[in-house]
Amino acid sequence: MAVSIHLDKDTLSALDQAVQHTGKSRSGIVKEAVQIWLGRRQESDWRRYVQKYGGAWPEFEGFERFRDDVLPPDDDPMEMSD
Repeated sequence: MAVSIHLDKDTLSALDQAVQHTGKSRSGIVKEAVQIWLGRRQESDWRRYVQKYGGAWPEFEGFERFRDDVLPPDDDPMEMSD
């Protein structure tokens, strides 16, 4: 199915650079971007589902209670070593 979109000059230029870099078509890149965006939206829907059940188990202690017991790491796990 065909869909028409309007892009500003900078976005269109970046899209054309991606076309040259990847060898994919404009349509293919836009399709992939929309699929990724939709996937992220679906992934975020779980939050609403979980929040709906907040407080459903009053005997369960919230995870916030355990935060004080968690200590930061001694070393930065993202630090690059030589």
